[in-house]
Amino acid sequence: MKRISVYLLLVVGLGLSMSGCNDMHDQQSIKPQEAPRRTAPATAVPIQGKLIVSWQSQLTNNVPTSDASVQRGEELFKINCVMCHGTRDDFPGKIGKKFVPPPPNLYDPRIVALSDGDIFKRISLGFGRMPAFQLEISVTDRWHLVNYLKTF
Repeated sequence: MKRISVYLLLVVGLGLSMSGCNDMHDQQSIKPQEAPRRTAPATAVPIQGKLIVSWQSQLTNNVPTSDASVQRGEELFKINCVMCHGTRDDFPGKIGKKFVPPPPNLYDPRIVALSDGDIFKRISLGFGRMPAFQLEISVTDRWHLVNYLKTF
């Protein structure tokens, strides 16, 4: 008798649990890379610490140009930029020499004449073959890099 009640309880329990799973197979699901891609509502709070940059953004440099800022920008330039853009004496850089056409000469007056916001957008979003750095370099460090580039 005890065995029969255990089996009966097991069968009833499995039956109830399995009946709830049948409709999961028939539900609509969207895989991570499939359309429709859901976007956050316009009223959603952005992720803290990130600056959302688009080509239409009107940006102003909130990092004052100082010796420390320019020095930090120079360090970042040597790490992230010099291999393609080179230096004033060695343009283009070692990697940039392999590109046809070569990357822009950052010492060119047309590049130097760009606004701080335009330079920041190009660093953040990339431009042509240049990769986007908005996920690799912090917002403050990108402004330090802008301050360094404006000293050319």
